Amino acid sequence: MRKFIAIYALIGSSLFSLAQTVAEPHGEGSVVFYSPGGKWQKAVITDQLTGESSTAYSLDAETSARDLEQMRHPRIAFSCQKSGEFDRVQIRTGTVIANQSDSISEFSSPGRARLSTHSEHQRARRRTADIAKNGSDFLADKGIIFDFVTHKKFVIRYASASGDAITDEYLTNGLSMESLRADCPALFKRK
Repeated sequence: MRKFIAIYALIGSSLFSLAQTVAEPHGEGSVVFYSPGGKWQKAVITDQLTGESSTAYSLDAETSARDLEQMRHPRIAFSCQKSGEFDRVQIRTGTVIANQSDSISEFSSPGRARLSTHSEHQRARRRTADIAKNGSDFLADKGIIFDFVTHKKFVIRYASASGDAITDEYLTNGLSMESLRADCPALFKRK
């Protein structure tokens, strides 16, 4: 039996960090928090005026002593709207990411970064991700979600702007394909 808590409030207040991590709903609405499995958190956000609902998924990284010392709180977050297209996965790092893009314009994104990922029994994969405007979040394409579903552990390595090599480990077990199909149909649409 799954546990959930229903909360009715003015969406957008700072009380709902999970919902705000992924989406920025406005207006009066409701947020229902679930535990879909493992260490994943899930919030179903419903706008009372339009009836539109979105689902926000979030997973905190395993915390190390260094993370606590530096007050870093790495997190994977993404949201889905049943009626809309799927956006990208936000990987919050809690540190400024080294920009490895050749061309930077003040009018474009802050750049791109190279990162390495691996899961248990899998060799490291090199990826490139956009850096969010805040300079400390990766924006990855939806393909990375399927690594979360098919593996129990997911490790991300990247360079910070200060030159440190950062490794964040996530225990991804518990995110199910069935839940994603119900909440995020746009993930499975072919282009």
